[in-house]
Amino acid sequence: GSIGTVDAMHEGWYEGSCPMAVVPDDTLYLTENQQFIRNNLEFFSATKDHLEVTPGRGTPILRGRVGFRCVHCSRAYTSGKCPRMVSGSVSFPLNFTALYNLAIQKQLHFKNCPNIPAHLKQSETDCSRPRKRIKIGIPSMTYWHITCHRLGIVELPNNAGLRFGRDLNLDPLPFQSVRIELEQEQPQLFPRPK
Repeated sequence: GSIGTVDAMHEGWYEGSCPMAVVPDDTLYLTENQQFIRNNLEFFSATKDHLEVTPGRGTPILRGRVGFRCVHCSRAYTSGKCPRMVSGSVSFPLNFTALYNLAIQKQLHFKNCPNIPAHLKQSETDCSRPRKRIKIGIPSMTYWHITCHRLGIVELPNNAGLRFGRDLNLDPLPFQSVRIELEQEQPQLFPRPK
């Protein structure tokens, strides 16, 4: 690499990609619409190549920063079917709250995604009607926070983005222990029943 650049591993971070969906827990805590979104997105760490092919970036993205992308556009790009990632198919959130909001907005991308299979586009239309979650008591955004912690995604201070803080080959951390830890550290994520 060039002088002054340090790869993410040497900074104590991990690189790679992993599905956003955590099965079977997503099916318990999320609506079908949110499950659809998460099933069609993946987390990934930025490499030099990503920085060159991601359109519409106003701010530079550092190598190793975690973003998320449409799995269908990513496959089409990797296989050479499209020369660059489709506009709107990639996001680099500043924090977990932005991650949740940007991911929900990906519904707009899926409606117009040129790479999503037709049968999935139809199922996206079918699940656009909100359906109840099986387990309630945890707000959706809080569930997304818990999932990020389970996958080892770390929120950097001062809205400096996200990083992978543990090996992506490991299974997600146990739901209940992460929930308890998060409830102690960030009680505002767990509203008390009135």
